[in-house]
Amino acid sequence: MRIVTGTISHETNVLSNIKTDLEQFRKRRLLYGEEVFDYLKGTRTSVGGLIDGCDDHGFELIPTVFASATPSGKITAAAFETLLGDLLDGIRDADPIDGVALHLHGAGVSENHTDIEGHILSEVRELVGAKPVVSTFDFHANNTRLMVDSADVLIGYDTYPHVDGYERGLEAIDVMTKLLNGSLKPRKAFRQPPMMPALQAQFTGRHPMSKLMEEVHRMEEIEEVETITVAAGFPWSDFEDVGLSIIVTTNNDQLLAEGLAKELTTSLGA
Repeated sequence: MRIVTGTISHETNVLSNIKTDLEQFRKRRLLYGEEVFDYLKGTRTSVGGLIDGCDDHGFELIPTVFASATPSGKITAAAFETLLGDLLDGIRDADPIDGVALHLHGAGVSENHTDIEGHILSEVRELVGAKPVVSTFDFHANNTRLMVDSADVLIGYDTYPHVDGYERGLEAIDVMTKLLNGSLKPRKAFRQPPMMPALQAQFTGRHPMSKLMEEVHRMEEIEEVETITVAAGFPWSDFEDVGLSIIVTTNNDQLLAEGLAKELTTSLGA
């Protein structure tokens, strides 16, 4: 199986006066093709997990672009269109492919798109059609309906501080395997409780986030549940979908997905 991967990652503070252009990405990390393997293979990162997961399953992983910039102001329209073009061109050049496994942040805002991850995923979906698309995400993601509808499965970190990125990368490839062999038919429920937790309250090592994540992990033990993502959001992205969100993905059981998403939302008092 041939799987394409790519990363466009930025945690955008729209109040910052530092524009995030391509130079800001180069200052932190901007890699192409095999450079992605040279830098990230063997690391305890989401992309490291994607690489090892594909090795474990005997998949060929084809890298396109890895772009990550330090948190700062809006991504310039020119920089975003360049990086998106690099990702889409990489997917086209890799054809024929069997699926796409991305790592995105979830809190990116550009001058021309408030929801860059939704736009990225929708463009990838349009390009690859019905082929499986999965992506890992940061715990601070501001998940949107466009993101959920454009991908087959979204898998967010369970921790803040973030110590499980590698495991989520491995999980993404396990999920990709099930999508490819037809054993997983994802059904998703998406909730956005009217909450915007401050980062100080997002620490998953204490109440209330610790209790919420304990409940998530309990639900993930249910046989028909594939994965559950709770994202606490990133307030400084400052657009209409900023805030906490819940995504429950089951194997062909929409009623269960909706019921568990409602239960988690109710537990928050929302």
